[in-house]
Amino acid sequence: MIKDNSLDNRVLVHPLVNREKDTIFASTRFAKQTNGMWRQWHAAGLISSRKLRNLQMRPDEIDKYASGFVARQLVETRQIIKLTEQIVADQYPDTKIIAVKAGLSSQLRKELDFPKNREVNHYHHAFDAFLAARIGTYLLKRYPNLEPFFTYGKFKKTEVKKLKSFNFIRDMTHAKDKIVAKETGEIVWDNASDINELDRIYNFKRMLITHEVRFETASLFKQTLYAAKNSKNRGGSRQLIPKKKGYLVDIYGGYTQETGSYLSVVRLTKKAMYAVVKVSTRDAAKLAVAKSISEQKENETLKKIIDGKLSKTSKKGKTTHQLFEIVLPRVGQKTLFKNSKYNQFLVNSDTYMHNYQELWMPREYQRMWKDILLSNHGDAQIEGQLDQIFKFIVSQVNSYFNLYDINQFRKK
Repeated sequence: MIKDNSLDNRVLVHPLVNREKDTIFASTRFAKQTNGMWRQWHAAGLISSRKLRNLQMRPDEIDKYASGFVARQLVETRQIIKLTEQIVADQYPDTKIIAVKAGLSSQLRKELDFPKNREVNHYHHAFDAFLAARIGTYLLKRYPNLEPFFTYGKFKKTEVKKLKSFNFIRDMTHAKDKIVAKETGEIVWDNASDINELDRIYNFKRMLITHEVRFETASLFKQTLYAAKNSKNRGGSRQLIPKKKGYLVDIYGGYTQETGSYLSVVRLTKKAMYAVVKVSTRDAAKLAVAKSISEQKENETLKKIIDGKLSKTSKKGKTTHQLFEIVLPRVGQKTLFKNSKYNQFLVNSDTYMHNYQELWMPREYQRMWKDILLSNHGDAQIEGQLDQIFKFIVSQVNSYFNLYDINQFRKK
């Protein structure tokens, strides 16, 4: 059997028939009565050629399509994975590159009940990576003759007719004891210890997470263009930026916010504190021109830009400048920082910071959350479970998420 949930491999049947399907072929049980109708559906374009072939396939024809069945489950076809294989192969030419299809990891997750909840944290990426490594090792050792199907650069015709099943990880989820490789005698899966190891890793409270550090070079402004009536010059509430040089905002409207390219960190001399200053895409272009002249010119231009952002002008037109020292002239968005008050955090802009701390939720709560989403239980039971999860999350936030104190979230 092969794990194939595609539309071409599914049919709508009575629940009783579905429970009794076992390993009987559709052609064996229904073809005499319905083969003509299947052909009519195919001729009318209601079902694909592959679906018609699956419906009409006889048990004695299975060997003819065996290689295709194996390839469909083991061979990764996504272009991004193929590109990654090529890059890794270039970097490590003497290493076997094993591509494990995401469907195998997903199947193992579901059957062993390790829920995947993207809303909780980013740890699911690490657990998926571990599952891929574990499944890849298992396949290599359990089915060495199938290595060409999932090893980069080794694909060739392989004898697969002797295989009894094309569901390659079913034994991992249904084994009652240890699985031993016939060729080597090595234990490739121990149901008790391996599942305990998966559970231990799934419940890790801390994993190393890397966020992409970005430098914006495209758009100059946030894309929303506001009408002239929104300008403060016309009695509106927004401080608009001209959409073009010489276009007055009280006539032509404008943008409200420049896009930040990157950030600069400065130390305010009098206040003895640090500040983050946004360098807009437009300012970054000016700095690039200055850098082409000299490094000194670039530094002077940056100081002028930062001075303009830190200066304040009173209603009477008097401008007050702040003394500052540039500590880090060029910092990408989502750069990781750490201090004694908030611990580790990501600086995303001159006004906004992200938590680097991940919310941790044990497997029992993740299962509970999954069951709530799929549940048909009564409202009283669901409310009790939701209340339990909510209290757990609040306790985590109170203990480990100091960054929420910036906007007084706890008091709200």
